[in-house]
Amino acid sequence: MAKYTFCHWEYARSIERKKFPEKGMGLKNWTPKIAVLALIGFAITVLFMISVTKFWRHDFRPATWYLISGAALTFIFFRSRKIAFAIIALSFICVNVGLTALFHPTPAGVLITLGSIVAMYALAIWGTRKYPHLKRKDWKDFFDRDPKSGWPGPKP
Repeated sequence: MAKYTFCHWEYARSIERKKFPEKGMGLKNWTPKIAVLALIGFAITVLFMISVTKFWRHDFRPATWYLISGAALTFIFFRSRKIAFAIIALSFICVNVGLTALFHPTPAGVLITLGSIVAMYALAIWGTRKYPHLKRKDWKDFFDRDPKSGWPGPKP
């Protein structure tokens, strides 16, 4: 029994000593700017979802106002961050509609969930082809602006 405990203790100590890269996408690597942009992106996505629901119910006046306010906020905050907004919106839809589709499955909910998953995958494939010079650690660049195509040149 003591040997078993000692092995686990040694394993835990070896994990503590390892240096994990700090450039991952964990919450501890978020800046306040990224957190605010993510919250604004979630709010814009909710406005668009409300707009679609209101159009579906033939409430055209409120639907138009929700659509205009979502479009205005998108233009103000995500004018040069289209890829970041697409990632935020698709992940928000996937998580929220996906959880609902698991417990209350409807054909529309399942299709929206699968569509957002396919769209996120297609966005990832497109991004790696369009921006081959970006690495995993450059994920914060999408929140500054959409990166330029091609090789950026040597870094000073």
